[in-house]
Amino acid sequence: MLVQNLSELVELYLDGIAISSQGKEWCHVLSTSMPNLRVLSLSKCNLSGPIDFSLQNLKSLSVIQLNGNDFSSPIPIFFADFKNLTSLEVSSSSLNGKFPKKIFQVPTLQTIDLSHDDLRGSLPEFSPNVSLRTMVLNYKGFSRSLPHSIGNLKIWSTIDISNCNFRGSIPNSMAGLTQLVYLDMSLNMVSGSIPVFSMTKNLTNLDLSSNNLTEILDLSYNSLNRDIPVSLFPLPSLQALRLSNNQFSGQLKEFSNISSNKLEELDLSNNELEGPIPISIFQLRGLVILLLSSNNFDGSNLLVEYSGFNLSSSHIPQIAWLGLASSKLKKIPDFCRNQSMLYSLDLSRNQIYGEMPNWIWKLPQLRFLNLTYNYLVTLEGPISNLSFIARSLDFRSNQFQGQLPVVPLVSYLDFSMNDFHSALPASIAINKNHLEGKLPKSLKNCHSLEVLDIGNNHIKETFPFYLNGLALLKVLILRSNKFYGPIGHPKLAPWPMLQIIDVASNNFTGNLPIVLLSTLMAVMNHAHEAKSELNHIQVQIGTFYYQDKLTVSSKGLEVQLVKILTIFTTIDFSCNNFDGPILEEIGEFTLLYILNLSHNAFMGQIPVSLGKLSNLESLDLSSNKLTREIHMQLTNGLIFLSVLNLSFNQLVGHIPFIKQFSTFSENSFKENKRLCGLPLKSQYSHEESRLSPPTYEESHRNMIEWNYISAKLGFVFGFGIVMGPLMFWKR
Repeated sequence: MLVQNLSELVELYLDGIAISSQGKEWCHVLSTSMPNLRVLSLSKCNLSGPIDFSLQNLKSLSVIQLNGNDFSSPIPIFFADFKNLTSLEVSSSSLNGKFPKKIFQVPTLQTIDLSHDDLRGSLPEFSPNVSLRTMVLNYKGFSRSLPHSIGNLKIWSTIDISNCNFRGSIPNSMAGLTQLVYLDMSLNMVSGSIPVFSMTKNLTNLDLSSNNLTEILDLSYNSLNRDIPVSLFPLPSLQALRLSNNQFSGQLKEFSNISSNKLEELDLSNNELEGPIPISIFQLRGLVILLLSSNNFDGSNLLVEYSGFNLSSSHIPQIAWLGLASSKLKKIPDFCRNQSMLYSLDLSRNQIYGEMPNWIWKLPQLRFLNLTYNYLVTLEGPISNLSFIARSLDFRSNQFQGQLPVVPLVSYLDFSMNDFHSALPASIAINKNHLEGKLPKSLKNCHSLEVLDIGNNHIKETFPFYLNGLALLKVLILRSNKFYGPIGHPKLAPWPMLQIIDVASNNFTGNLPIVLLSTLMAVMNHAHEAKSELNHIQVQIGTFYYQDKLTVSSKGLEVQLVKILTIFTTIDFSCNNFDGPILEEIGEFTLLYILNLSHNAFMGQIPVSLGKLSNLESLDLSSNKLTREIHMQLTNGLIFLSVLNLSFNQLVGHIPFIKQFSTFSENSFKENKRLCGLPLKSQYSHEESRLSPPTYEESHRNMIEWNYISAKLGFVFGFGIVMGPLMFWKR
């Protein structure tokens, strides 16, 4: 032997050296010459067996690497007695016989590689204290079923048990292996359903091919990358393949042998796939759901006959859910014309331009249509004769011009961010266009209406009192129009759900309408005693819920609201011509978060009752005619106030510079008659140079600007259908 009398040696690496020694010889030399050895690495040393029992004297062994030798014998059971064993690698070493289960259960063992040997056996029950991270078997000698306790291996990252003989089902407990990176169970005989590996966020490689698995393979929301193996598609029993929200890249290749395929659902959305969309996908005869949105596909091959396969023919499947968003499409694919079962179509964020074809209105089952962020200019023919009752038609951010079309039989319609110039037709309300005239009285019949946003148009009329019967209304936005006159009415019925009302920047007049405010039950505590938990507004269309992401600008800061809480309540009456006192009754709105009454002509004292608004975070009463002192009780109750503006009024006396009020700067109190004390720099604020009140444009920037709201809605199935401002998704 090359080594003798190395009693202090702890690590030995002789890989690749042709020692050519019999088992009894090399084992005896190591055990007598190196009793303190911890690492033994003799891979590809032409060693032969059997492995002698004398090796068990190396009590400190932690790493054993004997790959690529020719032992032609069983692996000794005493390997299970190495209490410090962390790695056992004996691949391709002609080991045979039954593998001792006890070795798998060594508490310190982290890596075991038995690949390409003639071993046989099965996996034991695993206790929670096992440290195993990597296991490679891949030989047919291992069989039986996988134990449910395999889920105890919480730090397991690499599993290669391919080409074994495992049977039964994949334990559902494997779904809890959160550290899993590599999983290869191909070429076995496992059957049944596949666990949902949604918790394995680091999974990058998965191969379950050549088994008898059925039903659903759901690997969405992981970190899988590289190419998608085409071997997944011909699996004869697979019904749903969900690979969305991963990092798959490269070109998806054409695949074959799918004549007996049962695949009904294919979701590859939100990855990094590129190149042409494989036409073989459309040969999956049973396909019902096809979601390819939000990749880097070039879908131009869907617009022509490709490789002899006519996409306009009757041979392609009847798809119900089709997502082709962000697919570089220049037009709506013609094969959609023959999709009589098409229920939802998402073609958003493409390059579709010009005229929208009339045949799309003749699809009998269509309910959801999303064509946002394209370049459509005109509608081919009238759309008043729809052959279906649409749930959602979304045409936001195109280049439509001319008259706003009348669309009947629709639950939700979004034509915002286009270039329409017309009077508002019946039953339609659109924000951020150039619409004028009056609101249609037929809106009062929309009893399911929850959000009405017609802000930033040119609508000219009095306050729409006829909407007071909409009991489900949660958001009412009329800002930046030409509304005028008083907004009080003696016969107003309650809006029990209304939590956001914004009538800013109009020409409303008169006293603050107590009759109107008393209908806002959603901002009163007693109406929400049963809703004190943090829930979210939910707008339901059919059986689906939507989530939005809102970006609002308040006090010069952009604030992003993901899911609007049911406790988020706002009253904005700013930039009008209201006068008279601020009503004490506002103190009853204990769930109010934002109150803006600035730039009006309110008079009298700031109501002491505002001190009861314990949830209030923003209070703006600037640019009015308010008088008298700031009452100390306001400081006691407004404990969450982060924005305060009382400037440009006629307030007097000392500022109660305590608690939350001590956090505000001089700008919150400036330009008030005979108001004194900190944080003002001079004794009285009027002794400074008199400033002009902010202009309309300046004040307009200081309020929640609903015209800057960007509604980006996430469809539960990943369609990306944009459903407009303030629509919400329920998990």
